[in-house]
Amino acid sequence: MKLIHKTATVVALISTTFLTPALATLDVSQEQIYFSLQEENELSTKTTTVTIVNNYATAVDLTGQIAVMRDNNATDNITYVDSSCQTSIPANGECYVVFTYEQLDHNFQGMLLEVNDATAGITLPIFVSNYFQQSTAKEAARRLSPLVEDVQVFASTDTTFTTPLIGALSAGDYKVRWTVLAYEDLKSKVVIDNCGLVSAADPACASAEFTNLDEVANSGVLASTMLSTHSFTDYHYQGETTSHLQFTSADFTIPAYGDGAHLLALRFYSTSLKDTDDGLIKRISTILAGSLNFMGQAEAGYYFTDGRRLTVETP
Repeated sequence: MKLIHKTATVVALISTTFLTPALATLDVSQEQIYFSLQEENELSTKTTTVTIVNNYATAVDLTGQIAVMRDNNATDNITYVDSSCQTSIPANGECYVVFTYEQLDHNFQGMLLEVNDATAGITLPIFVSNYFQQSTAKEAARRLSPLVEDVQVFASTDTTFTTPLIGALSAGDYKVRWTVLAYEDLKSKVVIDNCGLVSAADPACASAEFTNLDEVANSGVLASTMLSTHSFTDYHYQGETTSHLQFTSADFTIPAYGDGAHLLALRFYSTSLKDTDDGLIKRISTILAGSLNFMGQAEAGYYFTDGRRLTVETP
């Protein structure tokens, strides 16, 4: 199966996305290996070893579970030996796949292996090439989209952020503070819309297609404060660790609605410092964690049970 172009092989790699396992699974020490092309006067054999770890509490039989899925390694510049893995791996044990690069011609070549974790129902990719190199930091950022992991509302007079508010918000001045989990620094903003009376709230309010009729607040694009002390969960990928980025809006005012209780919707937007603000302008919002308990409302704090909008009532 050696008729695939290098572009297709890269796409196969990029379209395979996994987070660091939260539960017991198999794991691989490297998912990308890069051997640089060599000039004729510097030819030498290179090797790299990938460790496969069995994190299960019982043995796992890997016989026949490692397979080449994509291969444009026409002249076999890249070879591998996986004999130590073609057996039963004990609980918390390891086996090894050894890749050897011996340049037989000066062409782009690569292969994609997959390790089948039948118990978890996933496959773990190992991509090896002499043309595709991506930093660990970039790969980590690709694997985990930014996630809003905490949102709190404070009275504007609470300058030390001592008492996060719960329940409804009456007319007055407030500020929002939120934290985003990410592998890279971000800029972010929050937009708050009035979605109408509780009895007739618009389900499309604050959605990407929503034409804003009554914007209560727009924080504008904010820089982050990186939390050095926190109680949030960290994720890891090959030496990279997630950051917890905190943002605080300026004070905003909720007006007094004289016709009854209204619903407000909050939507958060984030993008890399390296990117333009297009994603913020075009309302591509950041995913919300599923356990925010926004203002003590549990599931009721999500607008129409949506994963990208929060809500609070104004009495």
